Amino acid sequence: MICDTTDINFGSRRQIEQVGPTGNGSGQGFLLHNAMMVDADTKSILGIAGQTICYRPKKKHSKKESRAQRLDRPRESQIWSIVIDEIGPAKNDSQYIYVCDRGADNYEVFCHLVQQKNDWVNRVKEKNRFVLNEQGETVKLQQILNDSPVRGTYELNLRARPNQPARTAKIEVRTGSLSMPLTRQSSAGVKALNLAPIAMNAVWIREPDSPEGVRPLEWMLYTSLAVDTFDQIWEIVEMYETRWLIEEYHKALKSGCQVKSRQLKTGPRLEAMVGLMSVAAVRLLEMKQLALSEPERPARTVVPSLWLNILQAVRKNLHCEEELTIRDFYREVAKLGGFLGRKSDGNPGWLTVWRGWEKLQTLIRGAELAIQLK
Repeated sequence: MICDTTDINFGSRRQIEQVGPTGNGSGQGFLLHNAMMVDADTKSILGIAGQTICYRPKKKHSKKESRAQRLDRPRESQIWSIVIDEIGPAKNDSQYIYVCDRGADNYEVFCHLVQQKNDWVNRVKEKNRFVLNEQGETVKLQQILNDSPVRGTYELNLRARPNQPARTAKIEVRTGSLSMPLTRQSSAGVKALNLAPIAMNAVWIREPDSPEGVRPLEWMLYTSLAVDTFDQIWEIVEMYETRWLIEEYHKALKSGCQVKSRQLKTGPRLEAMVGLMSVAAVRLLEMKQLALSEPERPARTVVPSLWLNILQAVRKNLHCEEELTIRDFYREVAKLGGFLGRKSDGNPGWLTVWRGWEKLQTLIRGAELAIQLK
């Protein structure tokens, strides 16, 4: 379950009712939190398992507000727990492992994960926070990992970035065991769970010797999974590396499906639109992923035969005697939206893919209506 929150900002000039401020307060819209279900073995996308929307209040809370009052009122951080509870415990002898960014480094989130009997791989937000070591002593997380031995090393090839050439980074991995203590002041929801300190492991992935002037690579993760062997640790690292899929999904939703450009005028209608577009976005991302990972896979195993027939009818240059692959299908859809498909063009962007997808869906709907009239 790869989780993250994105900002759906409809700008500041439009007249929209029942929305909240976004960004630095100048925009209007809402926060959208998604949990994408991905097969841990194949990394294939299974769909959106849970989704919720959060509106920021238009009026700031009083600075005189006590910590207890702040904990008992609705907070943005609760969206993680809301989706975890909506999805619930794993079903059909499966195992749910939540992969989350720094926003989930929250005792309340861990409480709900334990309550739903789920596992996690979460990015650490504050490495100097106080936790309990194996002896029950209160120490900083960083100290536990500093005192831990190196469990293994590997090399990571990094592509060129602005002002940084491509290079190979030498990475070392350390692990440590700890317990997350109860917070001094907790919300009523956490108190109702009546939980003790939560036992977990920490994984520290870092580049000890980076080139001069280059910021070293570093990830620090909390996990409920075992770290007894390097293979287990490596699997945890690989799980966190799949987090880019949720970022790509948000690009598909915003840059591709253009949810921020829709001209609906109330929050509830925009919510419904985003829900519908979320289905299209995850479908497009699934096709993009398959086009990259399994380019020779027959398209008929992924999309309905009617879609293939319509695409072959509108794209006259397609060779109908050859079975269309998923890569060919994805690129031909993008060509309907303006993608040129030259050798130097690389992969199509989300905007051309969405334009082509919209045209194809219109043609498919027309074909379905024609079939009904016969």
